[in-house]
Amino acid sequence: FPWTLEIIGDGPERSRLAQLREALGITDKVHLRSGITHEELPAAYHAAHVVVVPSVIDRSGDRDGLPNVLLEAMAAGRPVVASDVSAIGSAVVSGENGLLVQPGDVAALAAALARLARQPELGRDLGRRARQRMAFHYDLRTCSDRFCDFIEQTYFPHAVATSRSFVLER
Repeated sequence: FPWTLEIIGDGPERSRLAQLREALGITDKVHLRSGITHEELPAAYHAAHVVVVPSVIDRSGDRDGLPNVLLEAMAAGRPVVASDVSAIGSAVVSGENGLLVQPGDVAALAAALARLARQPELGRDLGRRARQRMAFHYDLRTCSDRFCDFIEQTYFPHAVATSRSFVLER
């Protein structure tokens, strides 16, 4: 399949990735992009055919919870291929609005990407359903309401909620 890979951002693996792409002779296929502004992100998502979020649990046990890049890509209507780790599965239902693979399973990741390359209509459907999920579950009002409910229930357990205002019970 004709392809290019664009890796956006600066991270601890950047220099190793730059060396690896040089050693493999794929500098024309793998582009490392840094310094992208928040304002440029929407265009970058829309230019992507698929967004890959290969999260892993590192040796110290550190992991991504629910990566912003995942939610942003889904909100942009892009199909995602992500690792089934941490809370990623709470946003991505594999085969419904994205594809999940086991963390560190390079063969499964490659197979998922090949599947999307062979079936572009699947990618479009996954992206459309990803956007729908974001609009329904992660829009600002829904998230704000959930957060306010949590604060009220946590800090004011004896209060009675009355449409975003509350009164203390005696």
